[in-house]
Amino acid sequence: MLKIIDGNGTIFAVGNDAEMDALFESRYENNANEFWISEDGKDFPYLVAMIKDDLGCLQYFSDEDHAGLNSVGDESAQGYSLFYINITEEQDIANDMVIPVSKVLDACKEFMKTKSVPKSVKWVSVTE
Repeated sequence: MLKIIDGNGTIFAVGNDAEMDALFESRYENNANEFWISEDGKDFPYLVAMIKDDLGCLQYFSDEDHAGLNSVGDESAQGYSLFYINITEEQDIANDMVIPVSKVLDACKEFMKTKSVPKSVKWVSVTE
């Protein structure tokens, strides 16, 4: 079972693909949301998914000393896309990190099953 906290701080328990699909339909009026995903009762590893419209990005952290991994999208993409940490707090994400929301959802489902870094997404290490 996963514990998922959305951008408003609401905690959800998700244990199957249908519940994950339903959660991803939960959006603010700006058609965005953010999810912090971990195994229930554990702080690590965790996955952060930010979604807006049909785009998203992921960050993965294996433990408290890990600087993290970022999803890799089109590595030649320039500029930034606007996402939201909560309903009002904006976050610009480099377009080379942005992937289709369908890939974000697939990676979250994979994380639910493996509790490890999803292999369905290409990752780049964050430098400290």
